[in-house]
Amino acid sequence: MAAGGFPVWAHPLGGEGEKRLTEEKFEGLLSHLLDCGIKGLECRYSRYSPGEIDFLLDRAASANLVPTGGSDYHGVNKPDLKLGCLGTGGGDFSIDTAVLFGIILQNGPHTI
Repeated sequence: MAAGGFPVWAHPLGGEGEKRLTEEKFEGLLSHLLDCGIKGLECRYSRYSPGEIDFLLDRAASANLVPTGGSDYHGVNKPDLKLGCLGTGGGDFSIDTAVLFGIILQNGPHTI
């Protein structure tokens, strides 16, 4: 963070092709990362179900973390994912302006 970064735990339940973390394992890792200074939690990830997203949004809120999201778009190697869309259904994602400005005010404009 001294260099101006904003630490976010990306795809915290497991990424592409990875086994999902149990809730117990997730909570242990989250506790450790909070101690290390994590500021955000990727809650909206293209491979997560609505239930997993809700779980992560709840945990982000209760841990006072900024919820983030992304498609994990990487080009032709993931043809079912579209640039700028979350999930294979093509939904989009926006962040509340107040949250965005809060991040900027707390961390500086270089964090966005």
